[in-house]
Amino acid sequence: LGLNDVAIAHRKVDDMGSGMAGHEKGDGAYVLSRRPALIQFSSSIGGVQPYFRSDIELYDNPVFHEQYSLKTVWIPDIMMRVAFYVRNDFPFPFQ
Repeated sequence: LGLNDVAIAHRKVDDMGSGMAGHEKGDGAYVLSRRPALIQFSSSIGGVQPYFRSDIELYDNPVFHEQYSLKTVWIPDIMMRVAFYVRNDFPFPFQ
């Protein structure tokens, strides 16, 4: 559930080993530089508020708020609304 690559793997984290395994590293600025079409916070159903390191770093970055908007999609098969942020210039097919 997230971007896992060399840049994030090599990022030094001061508090490594004190958080949830697999969720301690992240790099919001780097993720933003990759210009993903969709960004999902927190979990597989998404979240409005940031939770993990990259989520928080993204949310605290003014550029994120300029370039992305919150969207939600109702998925009837699971009777659930999924939340994620969509890059404003991405042709989002749902309203």
